[in-house]
Amino acid sequence: MKEIGPKPVYFYVAAALFIAAMIWGYFSFQRQIGTTGDIGTVFSSFNFFKNLSPFWLFVFIFLNNSIKALLVVVFGLLFGIFPLYFTYVNGALLGATISFALYRANLLVLIAGILPHGIFELPALIIAIAYGLWLGTTLVLGFSKKGLIQPAFKQSMKTYFRLILPLLLIGAIIEAFITPVLLNAALKTVQ
Repeated sequence: MKEIGPKPVYFYVAAALFIAAMIWGYFSFQRQIGTTGDIGTVFSSFNFFKNLSPFWLFVFIFLNNSIKALLVVVFGLLFGIFPLYFTYVNGALLGATISFALYRANLLVLIAGILPHGIFELPALIIAIAYGLWLGTTLVLGFSKKGLIQPAFKQSMKTYFRLILPLLLIGAIIEAFITPVLLNAALKTVQ
């Protein structure tokens, strides 16, 4: 049986939308600097991470990312609306984080805080978004062509468990156990 899956254009669209949302988040946050008082309050909701042990941080990150990625793929069946929303929110959040890191610290801190785990997590998220968009498109086309949706969904789940989930697992391990060490070392360059 022939393998099915999204054409490359789905991955390009997913990446382009994510990058556009990142740029929007970056510049939106830039406009907020100086107008909202202490901009650190924007990210204060993330303070609870400081109290987690590396193991529980890993568990939280892995579960959070894997559940979101699964929802992006599965809810792509709702005409691709959820993957688009997820792309916008997470891209904008990453853009704002980049803006914040560069405002409060420097490029080294940004690289240490995002790159080590991001090289695994971002491709996993782009793949999940692409599959979610593909499922949404397949659903629309599936109304006229019987038998398209089930194989597409099956292939999407295969990709989720064989590719997306392992990438997120590696990313979560790095984010919980390695990124904090690198980030602490990089933060010493700011003080």
